[in-house]
Amino acid sequence: FMVCIIGDKYGYRPIPVKIDKEIFEMLLGSVKSHSGSKNASELLEKWYKLDENSVPAAYVLLPVSAFFPHAYKNAAYSDETTAKQERQQWSQTLEAMRAALKKAASQIDFTAFPTCNMTEEDFAISVTEEEITTGIKGQDIDPNYMFLFLRSLKGLEEADPNNNGFVKRFMDVDERGRKSQIANGDDAKLLLDKLKDHCQSFIPDNNICR
Repeated sequence: FMVCIIGDKYGYRPIPVKIDKEIFEMLLGSVKSHSGSKNASELLEKWYKLDENSVPAAYVLLPVSAFFPHAYKNAAYSDETTAKQERQQWSQTLEAMRAALKKAASQIDFTAFPTCNMTEEDFAISVTEEEITTGIKGQDIDPNYMFLFLRSLKGLEEADPNNNGFVKRFMDVDERGRKSQIANGDDAKLLLDKLKDHCQSFIPDNNICR
């Protein structure tokens, strides 16, 4: 059995914690070749370190605490003001790296690396979509044993996320408080609608609760 629950939020989009050496170096080269991307390339070189013990060799993302030690530390042992500032800095850093990697990934041919399991999607989709699509593609999966719950909250579109913390919890909002828009131009709502359509085309209507 598999249960999919999708609301009004496309969800958190991380960056890969591990990228094969050849892939990473090609991505980095692509980032460096674009004018105005110096900051992004410097961030990638700062946060990803080569692990030659990995087979194949790979660049690994350092933990957040490597440069922002207070961001996610237990509140009892850290200054909350500092922690909040570091969380905001990490969020901005993460978004800059994600945007750069996504753009670079769209410009390289992953099929040229037959031993690599990564695709362009690994640099673009949300955790929610990844989990759902992985389940859908599972071996011997039977759509009749899948159930989809779709929820749409009324009033979110009209509310201002800058003055309403509730909106930020249930919709995709960027650092500047813009709904649906991600900093690099992606429209989270379009991606969410696409995911919903994909699930509804795969799962029998009798197994969908709206």
